[in-house]
Amino acid sequence: MTKEIALIGTGAMGDAIGTRLSDTGNMFAVLDLVAERAQALVAKGAQPAGLAAKDASGTD
Repeated sequence: MTKEIALIGTGAMGDAIGTRLSDTGNMFAVLDLVAERAQALVAKGAQPAGLAAKDASGTD
């Protein structure tokens, strides 16, 4: 079963979690209040997210 993951916040902890998700082959959406902060994870394959409540509502 595939999980739908949304990562909200890419500070020190969020970036580490996102990197691990990416390194282990998980697909996920990423959102940060400062869009540029999420770009490193988008470059690793994450999908850029829009609104936190909308993106999180469709995830596990």
